[in-house]
This record gives sequence, C-alpha cells and structure tokens, in this order.
Amino acid sequence: MDQKRKLLIGAAALVFLLALAAALYPMLSRGLDPDLLNTAPSQQGGAPAQTVAAPDFTVQGAGGEELTLSQLVGDKPVVLNFWTSKCGPCRTEMPDFEAAHQAYGDQVTFLMVDSVGFMGETEESGRAYVEEQGFTFTVGYDTDQTATYTYGIRAFPTTFFIDAEGNVVAYAESMLTPEALETGLELLVPGLTE
Repeated sequence: MDQKRKLLIGAAALVFLLALAAALYPMLSRGLDPDLLNTAPSQQGGAPAQTVAAPDFTVQGAGGEELTLSQLVGDKPVVLNFWTSKCGPCRTEMPDFEAAHQAYGDQVTFLMVDSVGFMGETEESGRAYVEEQGFTFTVGYDTDQTATYTYGIRAFPTTFFIDAEGNVVAYAESMLTPEALETGLELLVPGLTE
C-alpha cells in the first residue's frame, strides 16, 4: 500500500511540473526569434560606429595540426560555430551548415569548433559524430577550452559571422534556422544566396 501511495504522489508531482512548464514556456520564450541574428555595432544604424575584431585562437585540426582562426580569415569570410555532439540543437543545425558549405564553401570558410569538455563532450565523441555524418567542413577540437572561453560561449550552439577583414558582423547564441544562416551569409557576401 505504501508503494502505491508513493507512486501516486510521484505521478501527481510529475503532472504538476509538466503543467507548470507548459504555463511558463510562453512567458519565458517571449521575444526569442530563431531567425534573428545579433549584429555587431558596425552593422547597426548605417555607418560603422566601431568594428569588433574576432579574437584569434588555436585549436587542434582534424589531422592533429594546429588550426588558427587568423590563418583562415583574410582570404575569405568565416562562419565560426561552437558545438558539441551531445547538444541536440547543434546536431539539428549541422546538416544545414554542411549544405551551406557544399554550396558556398568556395567563397566562405566554415569552421566548426567542437567544445571538448562541455556537456560531457570528448574529442572521441566529436570525431565519431563528424565521421558518422560525413561532414566535410573544417572541424577544430578545442581540447583545452581556450577558444570557447575566449569567445565567452554561454550556450551551445553559438555562431559568429566574421568578414574577410576579421571583424564580427553578426552572431547567434542559439540554433540557426536555414533562413537565419542564409541571412548571416548574405551579411558576409551580399548576393551570395540569391
């Protein structure tokens, strides 16, 4: 009898928590727009007020080599994404990045930084995910969390759009929809996705 009572109390508590979550979700998510990119000050209100230089960092490349952001910037703009294979929204948006890389990789560099050590991520799990999915964009492994901390990453995924001069023009601290990704690419190379 005592076991049944505990089960009923547990079920009632679960129903209460689910009802509370359903009631709070609309209030807490108000104002969030997955298609909205945050633009850097140089992109707001017409003339550039200031530019925000993308901080440099070094991560481990897929072949074990050092991969530095400054090596990639200058030739082409860069889409920089911080992710982990343990993050559901990261896994959802990765095929969109791969499709964009396939379509526009000759004009934009895609650098996907696996934030090893966060959310239980290991270099092995990140490598296995990339291999399993057959992604061809550039992947770096932030094994000492230097890049992740340098960019002040608070949420996964987070994406930065960096122009060919090395300035951040937009960013998003959430999963990007394909439309938001195209908007960011257009900020880097006007007319690219038309």
